[in-house]
Amino acid sequence: MQMNSIKNFAVSSQFSIYSLNPISPSPALSKNSPEGRILIVEDNPDHREILKTRLNSLGYVCQEATNGHEGLFKLRCSRFDFVICDYRMPEMDGFQFIYTVRKTRGISTIPIIFTTTHSDRAIIDHALSLGATTTLVKPFSRDILKTALDRIRIQKRNP
Repeated sequence: MQMNSIKNFAVSSQFSIYSLNPISPSPALSKNSPEGRILIVEDNPDHREILKTRLNSLGYVCQEATNGHEGLFKLRCSRFDFVICDYRMPEMDGFQFIYTVRKTRGISTIPIIFTTTHSDRAIIDHALSLGATTTLVKPFSRDILKTALDRIRIQKRNP
């Protein structure tokens, strides 16, 4: 992936969504939920609950994993339309998780939203270079999350 293909989508004066283009093709959106199925890979139970509540309110069905290893297992066992993955987790951090997903046949094209509390551009660039579809800097609102998901959905339909 070329670093010069990074686009900075300013969503508000306080938060940004960073993405790479183009988005790799991935499986069609699930038919069992209005918006799709999302796997939340996050070790903090409060953050998982907040994400799940926001995503449910947007029409998504969510499953949760408490670390990267559990997330990989769930990705191999079920079909998801998106993954939201935290940066700092025990056992397998977000970088290792993204790298492994992108190298694993059958799940390598799933869109991954990488979340972090660090606005350090080096962390964001590294996540994108490993294959994150988009990054969000915490804290982010429901509207920021919806915007990121909508952009990915549009890019999946119009590669």
